Amino acid sequence: MFRLLLILLLFSSAVSANKNTLPDSNGTLVPVGSWYLGLSVGVGALKNPLRGQDNIPLYVLPEFRYYGERFSVENLDVSFTLYDAPAYSLELVGQQNMDGLLFPGDNRRLMASFTGMIPIRSRDVVETAVELPPLYPEHKSMSYMAGVAARYFGWFDAQVLALTDVSKVHHGYEINLSLGKQYNWKNINFEAQFGATYKSSKLTEYYYNGEYQELFYQVYNYRADSAINPYIQLSAAYDLGNNYFVSGNVRNIWLDDTIHHSPIFEDTHLLTYFIGIKKLF
Repeated sequence: MFRLLLILLLFSSAVSANKNTLPDSNGTLVPVGSWYLGLSVGVGALKNPLRGQDNIPLYVLPEFRYYGERFSVENLDVSFTLYDAPAYSLELVGQQNMDGLLFPGDNRRLMASFTGMIPIRSRDVVETAVELPPLYPEHKSMSYMAGVAARYFGWFDAQVLALTDVSKVHHGYEINLSLGKQYNWKNINFEAQFGATYKSSKLTEYYYNGEYQELFYQVYNYRADSAINPYIQLSAAYDLGNNYFVSGNVRNIWLDDTIHHSPIFEDTHLLTYFIGIKKLF
């Protein structure tokens, strides 16, 4: 249940407008120093690419935000502005890592061994895609990332985030680069975002390594390497008035070969979508 709540909070940020640009019912910007709450009700899903894991339905997306002079909260994301100018900013940021949310959270699924008392005779490291028996994901701890974000605001928006694991789960880091463009037409807001995320080998090894034993007592160990995951996100919102919006969002992440070649995967991408009605309070 806690893992599902985290996923709902994470994705509800994606179906919202960008920081400091969400209009109220009169079309004005949210004032600095104000809290607001939101609730989206609709239909959506997170397509889990891990083997044997169910897709995660998205029906209700809670949302809470606060924008201060320097400090802001956007659901599970926090930021503190070090330098701010009309066209760019530099911030300290923290956000939930998405990788751990895909894994089962209640128990581990272990591979059965035929003769646990017999010592391992050899050990091979597999780093490329080969024909391997199915392996199911085990429980993995969730992690929280923190670091620095540089943002540019202009005809298009650009940002670079460098984040490291501050929860001491995998001790890895990731770097995200994205470009986005917003377009407003009457009561409709469109946004397209393209980007890529670099994940360090420590991060991918913790979540995506795979190990199992076969009949002849030979242990195979799939070792994930550093990865680059490109992604695209499209969203739209229509202002119905009185703080009601129709909003939709679709995001697709193409998984690096070193990730989806892991025997715990059965798909090559991570798709998330949602369409519904949002109410701001």
